[in-house]
Amino acid sequence: MLRELTDKNLTYLHMWGENLQNTASEEEICDCIKKAQEDAGFLEFYFLSADGNYKMITGETGYLGLQENIEEEIRQGNDVIANAAVPGKSQLLVFATPKAHGIYQGFEYDAIAIAYENSDIIDVLDISAFNGNAQSFIVHPDGRVVVDHSSESWGNVYNFFGVLRENSDMSENLSRRMLSMPV
Repeated sequence: MLRELTDKNLTYLHMWGENLQNTASEEEICDCIKKAQEDAGFLEFYFLSADGNYKMITGETGYLGLQENIEEEIRQGNDVIANAAVPGKSQLLVFATPKAHGIYQGFEYDAIAIAYENSDIIDVLDISAFNGNAQSFIVHPDGRVVVDHSSESWGNVYNFFGVLRENSDMSENLSRRMLSMPV
């Protein structure tokens, strides 16, 4: 289910990126993004610089607190999926593609991105093991958490291996070996 969600959102981003490159006016850009939001149901759309700064069609600017450094991935032309924290908002799952770049309202962007609230992703994935009381995570191979469905007592979990080390007798050496295992 996650693979379908990922493929769908990255495909949408690639298509929208092409449309944005061929759209002349800000009004057309806003209309295009609003239509895309209706179709896909994402929470926010960002024009994103490689260093994590963003601009929205509302003119709002800020820093998208991604839990990983995306600059190198964007510069290499790779799509990115990462958690983000924006002040005053719940944890977000961000899909970004550097396939579109340009200038919007004077803001030079290297990628476009959409974001969903983490809770919406959990609902879509229907994480309901043990009547929804299980703690479950979707992680990158290095332990960075992409989707967090854990109890509030755990707080925000950023690295699954770190949680294992804190809550078990898992050694640092074992953690390093797990990171080096082929996926």
